[in-house]
Amino acid sequence: MSTLDDACKYLKARLLCLHAGIYAESFLGNIYDAERIVREFNHLGAAASDFHRSIELAWAYCNLTGRSDQYSAVCSEIDQEATRLVADNFEFIKHAAKAISDMAVYEGQIIKLPDYELQSMYEKFKRQR
Repeated sequence: MSTLDDACKYLKARLLCLHAGIYAESFLGNIYDAERIVREFNHLGAAASDFHRSIELAWAYCNLTGRSDQYSAVCSEIDQEATRLVADNFEFIKHAAKAISDMAVYEGQIIKLPDYELQSMYEKFKRQR
């Protein structure tokens, strides 16, 4: 990163990643399980570390973008964009999860996929649709 704009883009992408993670786990194909989101994405929930990281990054993002007085609005915008990302890409997420889990030799195995392979998988999936 070499500019303030680069830092802002990175922070927003990181926030989207954190929020999309909890939303992806709570998406039921056509609606979100709001109770699960509230239960897990808080200071004591299963996603507590992501929740705390999100707060810290959101404040940094607000400060760097000159919106320090608009924390709630910024968080709402991030949430809305993350929910759209998950809903718009739900079929691919299911496809990728199945393909990656099929790579596992044993339960609990960690599978690391390079970015270019995931991108290739995404492009191939989109062409088939």
